[in-house]
Amino acid sequence: HHLIATATTPTTTPDINPCLVTAIKQLQTETGHRFLNRNDKLIKPQTIKNQGVDALVIATSVAEPIKIVLAGLTHDVSLEYAQHAISTTYAETSCQITLSGRDARPTRETGTTKHAFSESDFIIIVGGVDGGNTSGIIELTKNIRASLELVPVENRPQIIYAGNNRFRSHVANVLSDLASFKSLDNITHHNLHGIPHELDKFYHARKIHPILTDWQTDVEIATAKSYSQAIYYIGQSYKAKILGVDVGSKTTTIAMNRHDTMSTVQQGDFQNHVTCTDIGVGLSLDSLLKQSSLEKIYAKALAPQRWLNFDLIVVGGQALTQVNDLALSVLTILDGLEPIGICDIMCDNIGVLNILGGIANIQPLAAAQVTDSLLDSSSVLNKIGVIVAPVGIGKIGSTALHVHVIFDHKREPLMLDISFGTVHVIPLGIGEKAKLDLHPTKKFDLKGTGKFVGKRVVAKVEGGTLGIIIDARGRPISMSRDDVKRRKQIQTWLGQLGCMLEFQPEKDIDTWIHARQHNVEQAKTLFYQLNTYCTEITHRVKILKHILDEIYEE
Repeated sequence: HHLIATATTPTTTPDINPCLVTAIKQLQTETGHRFLNRNDKLIKPQTIKNQGVDALVIATSVAEPIKIVLAGLTHDVSLEYAQHAISTTYAETSCQITLSGRDARPTRETGTTKHAFSESDFIIIVGGVDGGNTSGIIELTKNIRASLELVPVENRPQIIYAGNNRFRSHVANVLSDLASFKSLDNITHHNLHGIPHELDKFYHARKIHPILTDWQTDVEIATAKSYSQAIYYIGQSYKAKILGVDVGSKTTTIAMNRHDTMSTVQQGDFQNHVTCTDIGVGLSLDSLLKQSSLEKIYAKALAPQRWLNFDLIVVGGQALTQVNDLALSVLTILDGLEPIGICDIMCDNIGVLNILGGIANIQPLAAAQVTDSLLDSSSVLNKIGVIVAPVGIGKIGSTALHVHVIFDHKREPLMLDISFGTVHVIPLGIGEKAKLDLHPTKKFDLKGTGKFVGKRVVAKVEGGTLGIIIDARGRPISMSRDDVKRRKQIQTWLGQLGCMLEFQPEKDIDTWIHARQHNVEQAKTLFYQLNTYCTEITHRVKILKHILDEIYEE
């Protein structure tokens, strides 16, 4: 099995049938295979050669997210666990009700709570340690009942209780006669699966299936779930630590597969996290703050994370793939994720990973073979390059890393001293290989564990569209608090990555000739820009020549 063709068309909402028909007709034109009958209905199963399909898999994120009221006890860690569990699917917390076990006063007024209940799909109640005497749960349940009784029966949300098992029967007695009620095992750090499972079932039955009733689907799956399954499969198949980041226009999905992980939601060695936004990427901060808090964000700045190293980072979604310059996407990944060590980075240009997880549900072999072919080809999964990022803090301008590059092809070896606070690109094309001999200075570590400070690392790497990307800004990356200075920092880093947005070749060639006599670092940056510019122009000229050759042949 391998990928034959793809088609892209704008999504139509709330009725997605027109866009599906348009996309399938594009595939018909591309392949010469007929998928639809005269009434634009799917031909299934395939009975005649080049006509019909054997299976249809649809992965979608067009449905509205599940709206949830989360209720629990003040300062109870169960609230955090529940929020983590909710974040694994297309759901958002529209209201959070907390209650102090000491004075039993709700943090929401009854009228506000009533409105939140009537607009939500679920009330999720958590809190307490199994067997503990958490009397606050009793008071919280009574308050929820009082507000729920004011909501018309047809507008009442479903209720899930995942708190102290000791109070399970009590909560059921108080609330089960008002709305659909289900009890789950108490949510803990090691038991986060019950809530996502129930939410996934609801999302499919109430959100996805109703918009796909006109299609003979074999698999209907949320895009985030399908994407996460694809990342999981790649990691398991290649015994590698994989991070997938898909930044779409409405949701952001992060999925990882590794063996020593510690993060948001744990499912063995695999985790995924979904951030839903109401009106697209540009307005996502409000939704992000519903899933976190300013206090936690500030705390992260004061006490930085433990950085995770990966073998491969795969980026997708239009916000990262449909940009004017690839350097913008790369800098976004470097700044947002702060990867460490040595890892490959690839770009899923058309979102093919979003569907592979769904295909694996009915044809695991097909999904496996397509994935293998994609990883070996640059046509769909574009190899951007290799990231080299040492951990450590140094003085701006001081040497952070000694680099010796030995190329496999006919090219002179390259030796560089990389200054702290800079980003460098060493051109190494798709399919080209090289040996990296890396010597971090005494304050830097390429493993990130603190046990390899100043230790030499040797690695064989393969290039990509950009090549070898050396991020010597240390971890954590330090950005100026001054807006003007910070913008200048970002512009400098973009330039070092070869960003062409404001690059003027005629003017900058003269600048480079002058700079190479006075400022070595500036000369290097301008050289990389010129090299990237020339490579891009050469690529475009080849495309134009190919088109002209076809025209002449016709």
